Amino acid sequence: MNRRDFIQRLGLSPAVLPFLGALPALAAPKARPKQRLIFVFTPNGTIADEFWPTGIGRHFRLKRILQPLEPYRDRMLLLDGISNLVESPGNGHVRGIGTLLTARPLLKGKLQVEAEYEPHGWASGI
Repeated sequence: MNRRDFIQRLGLSPAVLPFLGALPALAAPKARPKQRLIFVFTPNGTIADEFWPTGIGRHFRLKRILQPLEPYRDRMLLLDGISNLVESPGNGHVRGIGTLLTARPLLKGKLQVEAEYEPHGWASGI
């Protein structure tokens, strides 16, 4: 129901609409489909021959590892060959997940996964 219909149902004239500017829209907002964004990080790698699709563009075919995502294939975007070469403390696993979405270096800190790598902290930004 819009404001005009609401006013008319109250028995008022639509002429009062300009004076009701503060009245919130009474119509329910149109429901937007939920959107999801999923990133996958595999610090120990994956079996490339069973992971990366064949084909390019809209006509790619998912392989065994990604097969459960087939219902969403037409809404997927798979990127390969991206290198995140951020200089940061910590080992490759720590840097990989810690800088995945921002490409910002990790802070120095007291967290340490392996003795041979410099201790690291949390991500340096959002």
